[in-house]
Amino acid sequence: MVKLPDEFCLVASDVQNALDERRIDDAKRIAVEHLRAGYHSQAFLNIVAGMLNVKKEMGKPGRKGRPPQHWADIGFEFQERQAAGEKLTNVYAELAKKWGYHENTIRAAVKYFQEAERKHDAETWPGADWEKPNSK
Repeated sequence: MVKLPDEFCLVASDVQNALDERRIDDAKRIAVEHLRAGYHSQAFLNIVAGMLNVKKEMGKPGRKGRPPQHWADIGFEFQERQAAGEKLTNVYAELAKKWGYHENTIRAAVKYFQEAERKHDAETWPGADWEKPNSK
C-alpha cells in the first residue's frame, strides 16, 4: 500500500479539487465549515490563504479608449511618405501640423493603423510566414 505524504490533508484536497473544477462556491463552503469547526492543517490554511489573496481580473481604470480620429487616413499617408524615403521624425512633425494634432497623437494613430493592418493580414492570409504580395 502506498504511504501518503506527511503533509497530505483530506480537507485541503477536497477544497483544492473544488477549486480545480471551478466550483468556487463549493470550495468556499467546505473551507468555511472546517474553519468554523476549528480545523487547521498547514496545507488547508495555505489553500484558504490563497483563496483570500485572489485578485479579480480588471481592465485599466477609467473610460475605455477609442481609436484616434482619422487613423486610417493618417496611417495611409504615413505609409506613402515612409515608402518615399522621408525621415520618420519629419513625417510625424508634418502630419501633426497638417492634421492639427500633437505628434504623440499621430504616433498613436499610426500604431493603431499598423495593428489594424496586421490583424487584417492575419485574417486574409492565416498562418502565412511569407511577405504579403506587393509589399515592396
